[in-house]
Amino acid sequence: MYLRCRAQVPDAAIGLATGYGDTACREADRSDRLIALCIGCCRAAGYRLESRRRFGLKGYFSYRLERKSTMALIANAGYLGIRDEVAALKRARIIAAAVELFYENGYERTTLDAVAERLGVTKPFIYAHFSSKTELLAEICSRGIAVSIEALDSVLPLQMSATEQLRLIGERFVSAVLGSQMHIAIFSREEKNLAVADLDRINEMRRMFDSKLTALLRAGIETGEFDVSDAHLAALAIGGMVSWAYVWYRPTGPLSLQAVAAEMSSLILRMVKADKVTGGRKRR
Repeated sequence: MYLRCRAQVPDAAIGLATGYGDTACREADRSDRLIALCIGCCRAAGYRLESRRRFGLKGYFSYRLERKSTMALIANAGYLGIRDEVAALKRARIIAAAVELFYENGYERTTLDAVAERLGVTKPFIYAHFSSKTELLAEICSRGIAVSIEALDSVLPLQMSATEQLRLIGERFVSAVLGSQMHIAIFSREEKNLAVADLDRINEMRRMFDSKLTALLRAGIETGEFDVSDAHLAALAIGGMVSWAYVWYRPTGPLSLQAVAAEMSSLILRMVKADKVTGGRKRR
């Protein structure tokens, strides 16, 4: 893939400044799906510089780049323009660096300067996307509940029994939690440092999750699939059991994430005394 960049050229065609480090780059030509990014931005996007050639009198550069990462930049990248795509990528990189540092050193002992240093950028790069360290913390802390709601919402519209829905939700819920292990750990430790409005928003998201899961359990009770006396309490118990898995799960442990998700989903079905546990397991 070839990217063409006009770095710091005043008469660039569109003027797409990335703000990566001290190098601004502008889009010069979008023909043949060419994207103008500075070298720093290319590296951030997962490309490695293979060769560089300068030509012309106005500072054009041609870069041959090799893709080295298949990381999904954003879920709906196909619907976003290049500006939004690059902005989402930068935010994701900032969040990833902050997660590592908050997890390793704690929120209070981590400065935005440290985050910038980890990324190899200047602090204004971070301020272009987050107004404060507190806002960055809120973004990280909301990740665990956000992906949990996504897991729930991905199953509820499916045409299947309440038992099958709960089994699939259990697997996806566990996978979502364990995939956000550091985010949830940070929330548990740093909740006290969240702004009141941010904490209220996260708690509202948690109540939304509990409400949707409670509704599913009640539907299963009505169809005779589940046997629990208090659907809301059962939903809270399920949420608590799965959410706590971030504490003890280790990727290097004897069970894979998929195996843990399947086993915990089976436990959830047993909690509500489901008539049938699918997947080849028999209820004991």
